[in-house]
Amino acid sequence: MGLLTKEIPEIDLRSIGEVLRLRWWIVPLCMVIGLGILTAQESNMQLSPSSVVVAKTFGPRDETSGLAVYGIDPTSIKEFPTFQNQLLDVRKKASVEIESQLGGGIDVSVTRPEPQVSLIASSDNSGKQQLTMLSVGQPNYDIGCIASEAELCEKAIDIFVSQISVARAAGITNGLQQLADQIQKVLDNSGAALPQLELQHDALNTAINSVTGEVKLVSEMTEARSATVSTVKKSTYLFGLIAGMIIGILIVLQLTFTDNKIRTVRKIKSLFVEIDFLGEITRKNTIVDTRHTAAALVHKSRSNNVDRVALVPLDTNTAVAQIVGMIASDTEKARVTITVGTQVDLMSITDLVADEPQSIVLVATKHRSTNENLHHAFDVLTRAGHSVLGVILASSSV
Repeated sequence: MGLLTKEIPEIDLRSIGEVLRLRWWIVPLCMVIGLGILTAQESNMQLSPSSVVVAKTFGPRDETSGLAVYGIDPTSIKEFPTFQNQLLDVRKKASVEIESQLGGGIDVSVTRPEPQVSLIASSDNSGKQQLTMLSVGQPNYDIGCIASEAELCEKAIDIFVSQISVARAAGITNGLQQLADQIQKVLDNSGAALPQLELQHDALNTAINSVTGEVKLVSEMTEARSATVSTVKKSTYLFGLIAGMIIGILIVLQLTFTDNKIRTVRKIKSLFVEIDFLGEITRKNTIVDTRHTAAALVHKSRSNNVDRVALVPLDTNTAVAQIVGMIASDTEKARVTITVGTQVDLMSITDLVADEPQSIVLVATKHRSTNENLHHAFDVLTRAGHSVLGVILASSSV
């Protein structure tokens, strides 16, 4: 056969799909390698950051300022425990939770400055000077974290924020409750109606039920402790990904053409026309596949006037005994006996040159048996005088 008349092998798209499904990781791996090579060539790649510093500032929600409408001075509400003691409890609980969830190597610090205080000088009715001290605003929470990755710091800071919110809610609620209890005592001991105190008491109870301890992110900063990769053009990233994808696809195609594993029914039919295909047993539709395969096997046996067929595995890991157990009941109803055969290379000389030649059906395992196994078994059995009725393709999990 000349070069120009040589048969071109047919492209089996199903085989390509099977190989791609089993070795899909080749394409993204090549994309990553291509991206890394081009990035290294264009940039001055240095060592990865040894650590990352993340700093965030959170502003607390003012939970008590609205009480001034009812004549309650917000400064009269004292959190219990105080915010300094709250921070001590937060550091202890959050550190334990971080250790259990994220492990060690994460350094988190929390600070909260003292409230700003203003002194106001004024004169009373008698002309005497008096000083009034006012606390201005709610102090922010500054949380800093040092870890090997920014993601670890983000999770650690979230844990601290959650604990701070819980501690703030508990402290403010205790302060409101204490003031409400004091007003209630006055109301209980007073014989006269005190509408203003009753209004304030109701306002405090309402505020208690609405306390959340919420804090909101005000600012954040992330900084690497050592140098990172210098800037690379986006077009370089894109070209690296595309080049890697093309190389990966070419590798998959090459593996498809050089792959000798039996992966599809079409491959058996196209590469080995001497053997009849009797059926495929899959794990998705095992019962129906078994029944159809048994019907084809019975028909083939009747066509060859035989009532006893041996299932011979192409390789030692094929579960022939299990397949026989699944189809034996159907074939016996048609007066065809199915037995378990031995793999060709393990057959003794007595098995190969029996007085009465056997009728054999070969069993191939999908993704494990090879074309060479099928050709070898067929050649050995036919040369020994046995009759090969066909081949069955079975999934490895059957």
